[in-house]
Amino acid sequence: MKGVLLLPATDTTKLKTAMGSAFKFAEKDGWLACSRAEQYLGEFERCQSGQVESIAGKIDDRTKSALMSGHLCVVVNGPALKEAFADELASAEDRLEELLQNMKELIRTGNPEMDMAFVLDMYRDFGKVLLQGVRDSNSAAISVKVTDDAVQIEHLLTVEADSKTDAFFQTQPVSDMARLTSVPEGLAGYMAIHGDPHVLFDWSERMMLQMFKEDELKEKAAKSIALMRAAEFGTLAVGGDLLPDEDTALRYFALSEISPSSVMREAFEILGTGMDYEIAGIRQKQTVEMDAETIDGQSVHILRMEQTMPEGFDPTGMQKAINEKMYGPDGIVQRIVLKDDLVLQTMGGESASMKRLMTATKWSDSQLLAARARQYEQANVLILVDVPNSVEKFAKLILGTGVFPVPVKAEQLDGLEIAPSYAGFSMAVEKQHLTARTSIPTETFRGFVQIGMFVQQLGAPAR
Repeated sequence: MKGVLLLPATDTTKLKTAMGSAFKFAEKDGWLACSRAEQYLGEFERCQSGQVESIAGKIDDRTKSALMSGHLCVVVNGPALKEAFADELASAEDRLEELLQNMKELIRTGNPEMDMAFVLDMYRDFGKVLLQGVRDSNSAAISVKVTDDAVQIEHLLTVEADSKTDAFFQTQPVSDMARLTSVPEGLAGYMAIHGDPHVLFDWSERMMLQMFKEDELKEKAAKSIALMRAAEFGTLAVGGDLLPDEDTALRYFALSEISPSSVMREAFEILGTGMDYEIAGIRQKQTVEMDAETIDGQSVHILRMEQTMPEGFDPTGMQKAINEKMYGPDGIVQRIVLKDDLVLQTMGGESASMKRLMTATKWSDSQLLAARARQYEQANVLILVDVPNSVEKFAKLILGTGVFPVPVKAEQLDGLEIAPSYAGFSMAVEKQHLTARTSIPTETFRGFVQIGMFVQQLGAPAR
């Protein structure tokens, strides 16, 4: 691998002295090239004189723009990287399979009764998708920009035209994610996803058929997927929160654009009746109660899922305590409303949560709106998370269960009050390109400093 530093310099003599004798140097037009290997400097000089092509001729305009757009930028030349690691790429599938087999043996040794074939198959598929993306890639760029109110990281992946990855990108439309602003304000995190899931249905059906062992369950899975194929999907918008002082801590709100939404009623009726199966040794039982309640004239369906851990899987009772704190003693309970071409779902908070979702107004919170404005206007994925408060709530929830023997009580965190701040991530795909943006507001860093100072005070000896 070649290593050359190209530095702008007003005084090359001083810069050479500062760099030290370990480096060799070449100069041209106010630029100083530095390398530990002298043979690379001649190549730099030929590049500067136009005798050999520079990297500028190997990357497209989008990547050049990304390279020049931040305070810190990195560009990866895909073809050169793939050439350098050609042997590793050629054997990547074999190495992936070896890794999966090692995982299988480790799991079998620790939990002989646990069937992980379904999970390992899913990891295998994801691994192959990632490898295909690497093989199809042409360049990648990352730039970091610091503004007055946030640190912003831009990502750009360019793939070969008409490659498998490019073909997938072109099937996925973007959206302004307007539905997300109808999820209630004041939650710890939000996510919206938009695309065409039909290209994934074959994979989903295959995974479900592997997961279920009984023929009756396989038939139900196939019927539910067939229903989904006949529907049109828009944006899925979700929000979530943790309320560690409540008996059931998790709050989940979801709005799904599905046309016609009536297919979901049929799917719930299929999947909620007699669904008793095992995944990785954990027994799962699903039941559905159609038209169980009425809220503001809307029929509410209730979907319940109970989990039974295998003996020896949770010897300390830690998982059971956390699950009960998150979902309540009755397991996972979802409330579902089908309204026009919209599916509303909630977990936690009983009927009051569904009422809150049904009556939510558009966002007016300045922190949320500012976080949304920092992300792409059109995207496939959008995530906003109040990270400092989420960390504090999760810590309080875990401490409240008493499953960890630490000398800190949940109530000791009551005095920690952190102003909300939402870090964000958005991603969009188009022909030949995947772009992503991460934004971390200054308030988020301030929140973590506040947490650190609070923890120091907890650990300080009393005077």
